[in-house]
Formats: sequence, C-alpha cells, structure tokens
Amino acid sequence: MRKLLKLKKNAIELCKLDLEDEDLKLCELNGKYELLLIYSEIEDYNTAFDIAFKIDKEIKRDAYPELEINVKEELAKLNFLNGNYDKTIQIYNILKEINHKYKLQYLKKLGETYFLIEDYENALLTYEELLRETTNGYKEYNLESVLYLKRILLLQKAIGNEQSYFEMIFVSNKVIDELIEKHINELTLLHKNKSVFQNTLNTKMYQIISLHIDKLELMLFNESQSSLDYVIKIENLIDSFEFDRKKDIITFYPHFYKVISDTYFANENYELSLTMLSKILKDEKESLTNYNVSREYYPRLKQSFKLYYATYKYNQLFEQLVDYNKYINDKISNNLMFKTEKNKSDFVVNILDNDLNQFSNFNYATNNKYDKGIIHSMNNILTSKGLLLNAIKNILNQLKTLNDESINDKILQFRSKRTFINSQLQLPISERANNFTKQKDSLEELEREIITLYTTNFKEEINYVKDWQKTQLKENDIAIEFTHFKLHKKQLTDSTMYVAYLYKKNWKIPKVVNLFEEKQLKKHFSISNNPNNLYKTRGAIATSNKTDVAVADSIYNLVWKPLEKYIDSSSTIYFSPDGLLHRIPFAALPNKDNKLIGELYDLKQMGNTADINTNKKQPNLNDILLIGGVKYNYNVDSTKQKKKFINNYLEKKELLDSTQKREIYRNGFAYLKGTELEIKNINNLLGNSKQLSGYNATETAFKKLSGNSPSVIHIATHGFFFTKPKKNETLDQQNNYQNYENPLLRSGLLFSNANYAWQYGNNPYEEDDGILTALEISNLNLKNTDIIILSACETGLGDINGSEGVYGLQRAFKMAGVKTIIMSLWPVSDAETAEFMNLFYTNWKIYNSPSKAFKEAQQQMMIKYRDEPEKWAAFVYFE
Repeated sequence: MRKLLKLKKNAIELCKLDLEDEDLKLCELNGKYELLLIYSEIEDYNTAFDIAFKIDKEIKRDAYPELEINVKEELAKLNFLNGNYDKTIQIYNILKEINHKYKLQYLKKLGETYFLIEDYENALLTYEELLRETTNGYKEYNLESVLYLKRILLLQKAIGNEQSYFEMIFVSNKVIDELIEKHINELTLLHKNKSVFQNTLNTKMYQIISLHIDKLELMLFNESQSSLDYVIKIENLIDSFEFDRKKDIITFYPHFYKVISDTYFANENYELSLTMLSKILKDEKESLTNYNVSREYYPRLKQSFKLYYATYKYNQLFEQLVDYNKYINDKISNNLMFKTEKNKSDFVVNILDNDLNQFSNFNYATNNKYDKGIIHSMNNILTSKGLLLNAIKNILNQLKTLNDESINDKILQFRSKRTFINSQLQLPISERANNFTKQKDSLEELEREIITLYTTNFKEEINYVKDWQKTQLKENDIAIEFTHFKLHKKQLTDSTMYVAYLYKKNWKIPKVVNLFEEKQLKKHFSISNNPNNLYKTRGAIATSNKTDVAVADSIYNLVWKPLEKYIDSSSTIYFSPDGLLHRIPFAALPNKDNKLIGELYDLKQMGNTADINTNKKQPNLNDILLIGGVKYNYNVDSTKQKKKFINNYLEKKELLDSTQKREIYRNGFAYLKGTELEIKNINNLLGNSKQLSGYNATETAFKKLSGNSPSVIHIATHGFFFTKPKKNETLDQQNNYQNYENPLLRSGLLFSNANYAWQYGNNPYEEDDGILTALEISNLNLKNTDIIILSACETGLGDINGSEGVYGLQRAFKMAGVKTIIMSLWPVSDAETAEFMNLFYTNWKIYNSPSKAFKEAQQQMMIKYRDEPEKWAAFVYFE
C-alpha cells in the first residue's frame, strides 16, 4: 500500500510534465482523489480529510460534475467519521440536490446522522420522506420500507407522539404480516422447482425470517408479553428451513441475536440475554481489523455491560471494560489533536465523559475490590479533567514558536476572524452582518489549515492520556480527585454519585472513598440562603446566619470527614473539585471541633492534580497592571442619533428576582468607589504600577494586551454570570446575554462605557461596547500572564460541564493561557475585599510567592472574622 501511495504521488507530478491547462487540472485532481481513497482505505482519515477538503475547494462548480460528486461523498463520510455532523448534513443536502440518481442513498445517510445527534424532528421528516419514496406513496411496501417504519416508530416514541406511535405500530404489524404472507406464497411456488431455483429459495427464506425478526422487534416496542413465545417460533422456523446455523444464518445472525438478546432482557432473563449478545461479540472480535465491524463491535460491547451487572459477573465485566477502556484511550490519543475546536467539544462532551466514567461506576458497584479497576479509574479521571481545555489551548502558541512569517499571518487571520465571529454572536440575529454565515464557514476552513500546519510541524504525539504515578507529588503531599457520575446498574439510574480518589507519591494503589449522592448536597444548597444565590453586584453586603453554619457542618460531614483518616499526616493537600463541589468554599468548612479546614490544612485547589508542580515559574510582581475605578456610564454626543433598541430581557422576572436588582439592571451598573481606592492602595504598596481606570479602562484597551500581557493583572470591577436558560423559558431570539446557550457568552466583566450597551443592547458609537464576555477573553493571547486576580463578584461561577469543570471566566482565562486565577464564588463587600487584597499583596512582597501570600491572607482574615466566613471564604486560588 505504501508503494502504491508513492506511485500515485509520482503520477500527480507526471501530470504537470505531460499535460496543459484543463487536461492537466483534471489529471491532477483525479490523482489526488485516488490518493485520498488510498489514505481512506488504510484508515489514515485525517490525511484523507485534508486532501478531500483541498480538492473540494479546487473544483469549480459544474466543471467536473462526476469528480465533484465523488469528492463530496468522501468528504461527507470523513466529516461523519471525524464527528463533524453539521458539515456531514450540509454536504448530503447539497448532494441530494445535484445528484438525483442517488437521492435515496443520501437521505439514508441524513436520517442516520440526524438520529445519531438526536435531532429527532429532522430525522423523522427524513425517514418519512424515505418511506414515501420507497413505497410509491405508501402503496408498495418491501423489506427496505419496513426498516424505515421501525425507525419512524422509534422517533415518534422519542418525540412523545403517543397517538402516532400506536397508530404506526398497528400499520407496521399489518404491513409485516402481509409481506410474510406474500413471501410464503412465493416460497411455496419456488419449492415446486427447487432444483432450479435453489439460490432464490434460500434468499426468500432469509427474507421471511428477517420479517419475523422485524415483527419480534415490534413486540418489544409494544412491550408484548408474548415476545418470548415468538422467539421460539423463529427458532423453529430456522430449523424447518434446514439452515446451517454456522454458515447460512450468518446473513442475519448479528441482528437476529441482538433482537433475541433484547427480548430476553425485556423479560428479565439476563443470563440468556447475555449468552445471545456474547455470541455476536465473540465472532465480531475476531474480525476487528475490519473498520465496519470495529464500528459495530465497541458500541455493542458497551451494551453488554448492563447484562454483566444484572448477572453479577464482575470478573468477565472487568475484562470487557479493560478492552473498551483501551479503545477509548486510543481514540483520544489518535484522533483528538486532528479535530477542530467544535469537533473536539462534541468528541469530549458527547462521547468521552460517559465512557471514561465506566470504571468509576464499576468500582462503586463492586465496592472498590478491584485494584486494577481503581488504577484505570484514577487515570481516566486525570485524563478526563480539562481534556478539551488542554486539547485546544496550546496549538496557536506552539505554532508561533516556529517564527514562520506565513504561519504567523495565518494565526493573525484566525484570531481576527474569530474576534469578528465572537462579536457578531453577541448581536441580535437581525443585526448580524450579511456575510456572517460565510465568515463562520471561512473561520472553520482556516482552523482546519492551522490544524494541518500543527500536525505537520509537530510530529510527536501529545500525551492526553494521564498516568497518576507520573504526578509530581512531594513525599508528604496528597492529591484528592473528586469525581461524579450517573450510576449504571441494569439500567441507567437517576442517581448521581460522588466519589473521592486519593493518592500519594509512594502508594501502589490509590485509595477510594464513596461519598454521597448528589441530591443530598443539593438539599443543603436549597436550605441555605448563602451567597451562592445569583447576585449581580460586587458591593453586596455579606451576611451569615445559623442556618448557613448548620449547612456548612452538614456539607463537611458529606464531603470532607470521610477523607480525614487518609490526610491527617499530609503537609499539602492538592484537590480538584467536580460537579457541584466547584461551588463549595472548602477552607470555610468546620469540623466537629469547630476548626475550619483552612486552619488545619494547607489546601491547594487545582483543575487537575496531574498538573501539580508543572508550572514552577513565579509571577513577577514588578510587571503588574491594575484595573479599577471604572466609569460605566456613557454620554452620547447630542449630534448623534441614538439607536433604538428594546431590551426585552430586562422584563424576565426569574432572572431579576428583586426590586433592587431590577433597578440596578434598568439603570446600569453603579460606579464602585471602593475599586478606585483598592488599586490606589495596591499601587502605593507596590510602587509604580501600570493602571487603567475611569474612562480609560476600556474593553478595547484590555483586548490590546493580547500577545503582550503583563505577568500579573488585577481587575476590580463588576462581573456578571447568568445561569443557563430553561428550554421552556427561552426568550425571543433577539435577546442578549442571559439567553445564550454558550455559557461563555453568559459571563463576563464590565469595562468603561458598558451601561449604554447593557441598557440598549449594543453601542453603535464605539469599537467595543464595554461588556467583555468570557468568549471574547478566550480568544485573547494572555500566555505571558502568570496570574490574574479577579476582584469582582462571582468570577468563579459558570455552567458546570462534566469533567471540563466550570464554564465561565475561569475557563476563559485558562483558554487564553493564564496559569493561575484568584476569583470569587459570591459577592463580598468592598471593605472586606479591599482588606483581603491589601493583606494578599503585603504577604506577596514578604514571601515572594502568590500561593503562600493567598494562604496567609486567608488565615489572617479567618482569625479576624472567625464566625463570618462569608467575608473571606469566597476567594479561591485556582491553578
């Protein structure tokens, strides 16, 4: 195959020597097309994709119609394999318009893709169209149309169309019965001339059995009690047809035994269900070199897990989990770097998050009895946390180290286009640029080029898969990884379990502590009136009460007390929260002796404990930028026409749940005098610091830091965060920040002039509107910044997104390249904020270490406000 590749490449070069103009072009394009087919055949899909992408761009519309169709078909297939389902759908929609001959084939692919991404409405429309086309308007049914009937049934059930579902059950049964009768009559006729029509006879028998299997599936859909009897009927039919079960039955064998397995499972006969599924898996495993078999095998293997749980066959399950875990880790290692950012996100969120939790679930179910299972789970947790963040943040920075002018131009184009797209996303749809969609597609093309440049220039594989034993822990340190997962038994349950995995440098096996079910923690959140409520102003007055103290005790008992036997002798405790634990101020939790955890232990919060001691560079306190005393109001020149914009979202009561907040929003954000004093005090302490304040503290000025940011940035301003809108409360499409699906558009920081855009939707008079979203921050290059101090309310909040942690300002600054972040979980009053920051910088000058300074400042505030943790515990030091 490698020789063939070389020959094809040489043939492309020969085209250039022997041909001219159009013949040359066609020869070149055909050569490249054959090259991409070879790469696809050897399963080098990333190279094949790059070639197909380039050919598709080179072909002029209608110049070479047959080649254009062939290339688009390959591109659709490769996009599908790469998880780029939106592009897959787009290409198949184009193909069915330009190549009517294969319209049904493209409709099938569209239906499969819609179904896979759970776009059930479009999938239903597609399969209904297929049914119409293949039955001549519902007049002539065949075996193929039965497949579409079954898929329509599944979709109607998923959507909740009960009446249509039961009507379709009736129609489908009637169609299948009529087809069975028709094929039996034809079989009878064929039997009369058996010697002549033997092959046709066998085909007809296959078709009859296939239809009976379809009928069995309908029984399962309808939860029929007679499904087991029907299995026996099919078995008898197979025997009566005198099939060789090892040879002839292979035609429909996988599907047949899968349906029988499902039948036994539905009837709670788990042993027989597992036996049937195991038959398929055994044969398929022997053919894993075949890509199509491989694609079927691993999802089917995953389906078998529930049967092993149901039959308590944990040893066999462990072996299957090891096999499946290797498959998932190989997918991460081999595919992740080649995907675009969106594809990476889909890959991680939709596939890996659940798959990498399989061993955590297994360990919980087996009471942590399998040492190797614990090791697999420990590594999976470290691999999963921040996987997407690590996969996307370093590509541009790595490419810049090449100092290649053409590559740097590409990077500049990419950042510029992404800035444009991000700014457009913040506008109402009706006000976006006419070429928005075109620019968005162009950005994706440019990203693909950059990924190709990266994989070409950096040949070594990035090690996304982690090993807990390689963590750089010191002798007496301990690491704690919290994890949470949906509990699976025979079926997926509604229970979300929290577990802690602990490890030290010389331990052979990590320790595992099962903690609690998520609803136990949620109950305490709902009881407390504590500062996790959605305040929107930095200057809120902190309060505490006896209820909050009792809740803190209860949370300590759930989260920390079970771990104490392992951590008492540890000098430093590194911990990485997960799920709702991101909202917990660990340092403020009191133990049974009323001692706070922050008093007893040296706590260090991490995004992933695999990163312990990997960043040893100390921030330079002499290279600091202070931002505060921001003027938020904007005065429009009387000669300018004020743009009319109705900010409907301000009327939403569930987002503005008090009169005070509604007034704050309608009138914009108030000037924070305390922030001006805060940066002045810090400047007096440190010396000549760079400052942005008043009307000079613009969003534009902050963005200009990109590529040349200081070592330390301190921002004292208003912050905002909106929770994800509920589907049944979605507002008009022209509404702004709180209605965005993307959490990075629902959190941000306020700079000068922000009130105009906040009140009227945008600011047509300025380059930037003063509202710096987390999405905009994520596009900046702040890799020179070692630490950022966010002295604004709720800067630690955001959507909690599985193993990726908190999607908000924290994530945005990490994506931009910042190493360490100090942030807050709730509003703290100006007085205590200023006090904390003054202590922090004073200690930093003494110890020359921001982490030590933060710890000392926290301890000093802890002593002074012993019974008022709300005045200091909001601040979190996050590495």
